[in-house]
Amino acid sequence: MKKILLVHPSRGRPEQAKKIYDNIVQNMSGENELTYIFTLDNDDPTLEKYKELFPNLILVTGDNHTSIEATNRVYNKELISQYQLVGISSDDIYFPKNWDKNLFEILDAHGYDKVIKTTNQFQGDPHLLNLQIGGFQFFLDYGTFYWPEYISMHADNDMTQFAMVHGRYVEARHLLFPHMQYSLSMPKDITDQYGPMMTFDDTYARENEGKAFEHGGATLNKRAREGFPPWLG
Repeated sequence: MKKILLVHPSRGRPEQAKKIYDNIVQNMSGENELTYIFTLDNDDPTLEKYKELFPNLILVTGDNHTSIEATNRVYNKELISQYQLVGISSDDIYFPKNWDKNLFEILDAHGYDKVIKTTNQFQGDPHLLNLQIGGFQFFLDYGTFYWPEYISMHADNDMTQFAMVHGRYVEARHLLFPHMQYSLSMPKDITDQYGPMMTFDDTYARENEGKAFEHGGATLNKRAREGFPPWLG
């Protein structure tokens, strides 16, 4: 039996977060052990609902302004070293049946210092790591979950580019993890299986502010000039 750590930043969506969590647990193979950590905002008006829905899970709360900060609050090398598979789950990405077994097959073949590129949708950037999941050593070597200099947008681009530049990127496009986000589209068989696409809400608005795109683009360009070194902060 191998050990998995999933960190899930969420805000204002306790029922949706419960739907994702249940999907992830129900679709495990039964061969591995999962530790699931929600990271939440102290000023979230729905915080008590999260506590009600997840009385037996680890809920880490704190003062922050973005999901980047919320996720990184959980980052700890000693914690990560206790697991083999590590990832960042979200409110709008669903996991397929036997996802854990399938991901471990990739890591066993290619090494635990890799991040895995799954298919998350039928459109969009063909290389972007919308789902950030891989071996524990990758996240130890990257030095963070999300690069802390971003507000929100382009942090996934940064991880993608880091992985490619440093030879840590592994293709597994046969594995579909549907991204049910408002701006994307899915065929009917996927929406029938996983439910309707999420609509635009306050949490999406918070993460998709114009300044986040502008700052993120400038940060990504700076990182590219530097060669995407790991975080040493």
